[in-house]
Amino acid sequence: TLTKFNLIVVPNYGCDEFDWQNVAGRAALVVVGGACTNAEKGELANKYNASALLYYNNGLTTTNLAPVIIRLRQTNKLPALYLSYVAGQELVNAANLNNVSIWLRIERENYTSFIVENICADTREGNINETIVVGGHSDSVPAGPGINDNG
Repeated sequence: TLTKFNLIVVPNYGCDEFDWQNVAGRAALVVVGGACTNAEKGELANKYNASALLYYNNGLTTTNLAPVIIRLRQTNKLPALYLSYVAGQELVNAANLNNVSIWLRIERENYTSFIVENICADTREGNINETIVVGGHSDSVPAGPGINDNG
């Protein structure tokens, strides 16, 4: 479905509830970074009834120019788009000059639940002190603690 959204720039990294007061019914454009997680920004966008969420990279370093890759919480109900720094800045500049609307084509697909299991294997021979682990990491990050095995 092709949908038209009025665009609003969320100020101050969008970490404060006050930043989201005017987003109801609009596509909220917010830069990554600040003192909160992007998932928390998503929760605020949901709370203040944004219609869509557009994250853009902050451009603070050369590695922060590409489109951002963000995971939102499972409770997120908003369509979300992840933009490069340049695309984000172009939208910010346009939104600051005019009453800007954007068009998004939103295609949803619902997947049925399925079981995912880990596969563990070992060899008949080999050195038990030299192990290769293949799969997702289980180390902790501030946004989502895993197994704290690093002390």
